[in-house]
Amino acid sequence: MKIGEFAKRAGVTVKTLLHYEKIGLLKPSYKTSSGYRVYCEEDFLKLQQIITLKFIGLSLNEINEILYKREENLESIISTQKSALEEKKKHIESVITVFDKAENQIKENGFLEVEKLIDIIKITNMEGKVKEQYKNAENFNLRTKLHSYNINKTDWNNWCFNQMKFPSKARILELGCGTGDLWLKNRERLNSNWKVTLSDFSTSMLKSTKEKLEKINQNFIYKEIDAQNIPYEDESF
Repeated sequence: MKIGEFAKRAGVTVKTLLHYEKIGLLKPSYKTSSGYRVYCEEDFLKLQQIITLKFIGLSLNEINEILYKREENLESIISTQKSALEEKKKHIESVITVFDKAENQIKENGFLEVEKLIDIIKITNMEGKVKEQYKNAENFNLRTKLHSYNINKTDWNNWCFNQMKFPSKARILELGCGTGDLWLKNRERLNSNWKVTLSDFSTSMLKSTKEKLEKINQNFIYKEIDAQNIPYEDESF
């Protein structure tokens, strides 16, 4: 299909495609003798990856490095991009939570404490950590391989649990428990002598996790914690 049709179907502008071609990010499959640019179905996959990685926050140079310095594995690539989007979603939810708290404090007290401003700065600035995990080919390939292992070999949460050597009695703190799948998927292997504290910055995430794990016979403790400001002594877990 010609560039105009490809752009229309993909929902991008011709100008964008020409720019991607100019910088070597997405070239047409071939050009006709008349100079028309022709794209094929496979080019939609390349464009999809560009758009997704750009949405995560990567620069076009970083995206170029990722796309042309890795092995092709479609299922793993899609899984890795999905994980990146989930992390971005979680980050956005955390930012909204902080702003909700700030808004409520202003309504109740008529002012905003400096600590709340610091919280906003910290959590908003965490986007860089998400980008850092995907910004180069080495990191992206590593995550793709991990997803490939997860898809083809065993459940990721089971694999992670197998790597942890918990003693028969232990105090365990998980920072950023997410949806609690690590414990849900390994519920038959939990020890009643473990004191497990699940933490997350997001109140809504903790609530969802608590509801998911409430039927498991384990006394989980749920705490809203900023991973950059852990309220426990060193080596207390």
